[in-house]
Amino acid sequence: KGEGCAQTDHLLVIREEVMIVESKLTQTSRGLTQLELRYRPLVEYVFGPLPVRTVMVCKNLTTRVKPLMLSLGMVLIARNKRPLVLHWVD
Repeated sequence: KGEGCAQTDHLLVIREEVMIVESKLTQTSRGLTQLELRYRPLVEYVFGPLPVRTVMVCKNLTTRVKPLMLSLGMVLIARNKRPLVLHWVD
């Protein structure tokens, strides 16, 4: 659709790695696509050699996710290369 801007919901630098966080009320494949195809390439370009991880935080799940993250602590120790889904229940 032409030129535009890309703005992550949250961008964290933790323990010499970068974490891109996308917040959604409901889990969507669009959110995962944004993380992997839009934000990851830009963040990898900007942060160079630092490893980049992606996380979608959502309250409502629409599909089964393995492994499903239930806390930020679980996300921090996970070593998955693919996007993680953090089920945020308040």
